Amino acid sequence: VFWSCVNITVFYVTYQYYKHEAKFFYLRDMLGVSLCLSRGSASVLNLNSAAIFLPMCRTLLVKFRGTKMTKRFIRRGIDRGHFIHVVCASFLLMATVVHVVAHICNAIHFSTNFNEEFSEVNVATFKGENPCKLILTTLAGVSGILMVLLLVMISLLSVPTIRKHSFQLFWYVHHCFPVYYLLLLSHSLGGLLKEQCNVQTHVPGCTMDVGAIPEPVWDMVLRINTILIYLADKVWRNLQSRYPVIVQSVIFHPADVVELEFEKEKFKASPGQYILLMCDKVSHIEWHPFTLTRCPTKCNPTFTIHIRVKGDWTCKFMMCVELVTIRFFVDGPFGGSSQDVFKYNTSVCIAGGVGITPFAAVLNELRMRASLGNLKLRSLYLIWICRQVDCFQWFAEMITDLYWKLWRENCPDVLNVRLFLTGNSTPNLSTLPKFLLKRVSLGRPEMKTIFQEIAKCQTK
Repeated sequence: VFWSCVNITVFYVTYQYYKHEAKFFYLRDMLGVSLCLSRGSASVLNLNSAAIFLPMCRTLLVKFRGTKMTKRFIRRGIDRGHFIHVVCASFLLMATVVHVVAHICNAIHFSTNFNEEFSEVNVATFKGENPCKLILTTLAGVSGILMVLLLVMISLLSVPTIRKHSFQLFWYVHHCFPVYYLLLLSHSLGGLLKEQCNVQTHVPGCTMDVGAIPEPVWDMVLRINTILIYLADKVWRNLQSRYPVIVQSVIFHPADVVELEFEKEKFKASPGQYILLMCDKVSHIEWHPFTLTRCPTKCNPTFTIHIRVKGDWTCKFMMCVELVTIRFFVDGPFGGSSQDVFKYNTSVCIAGGVGITPFAAVLNELRMRASLGNLKLRSLYLIWICRQVDCFQWFAEMITDLYWKLWRENCPDVLNVRLFLTGNSTPNLSTLPKFLLKRVSLGRPEMKTIFQEIAKCQTK
């Protein structure tokens, strides 16, 4: 809602500026409302082309999120960086459609409304000139067409269905964005729309010769600044991730899950954060996100991730994970919403399948703590939904260890575990520890009932 209001305001202010500003009198007389529409949509387009970078500046956002002055609603926005990125992309596409249609109308009006007395503000050289020629023979026109084609391609391959089944194709095309920004910068330098430069000595509306200059491209400064911020963030991340990490162990779990234990010098992380992992035997340019399932501590500098083998990258990774020559590179860590679990008296963690990984780091943090006395968290509810009983084996030992630790410290009520099996086949529960066995339910959870129970317990 906030970003919609910002975009509407930017469009409205720009539209009114071009509608009433004296220096655009002759251009406005020639092009009509399509001038205002093209410039209003251009402002929205430029704003989102700049803003779309910011949610991807991961290192900067992690530093900002970790400061004490960052309020909760700001942290929520930072955690939803991907959603903000998609919202900016949506406004970018909508503005592009309006901008393209408006400029097609502008090309037609340049041709049909050609006036020899004011040729300096006209792109056409004579009345009735082919509008297609005006578009296809100018820098702004050609760069605009290429940008539209690139945006269409990036947008189509970002559809969840395509991204899920062919992530590599999505990833490679998505990283064509430098080409888009080079075209965008050259598009602004076209100088097709001109403003009157002698408004003080020449009253708009008379028949004297008009002095005209291309519009100043102030919006280019905004785009360049955000690009520089993104590049600085990228360079810093590349410097931090240029050395391979040490692989301490590889453990194969049921249901096609691999646990990797790494060690990296000066690596610090918090429960709920994630890393980007690159495997040189699979691809030198693909970095994939994986949530930390155990964070490094003073006593144990190693950290772990769990990878579910599903998809083209993970399948290739599985084939070469045990090779001696394989090298892994780690970028991060980066923030996530699960970091705030310890900031509340009561936290409810709900996960499906391998989505348990961020909460596994939280449970490991509780397990590794020497004492829970100075912790604000007093009740942690873990609701884990899986199709196969084998999935519970991934963290069964860790959850059981935590339970006994809490029992020894006389605070067993801190952890409340509820497991749900949704598979059709009859499960064999004998492999589970007693503690977990008593907490397994068949079928989907009734979330409304569970929330009511939790609320009732917390109001006592």
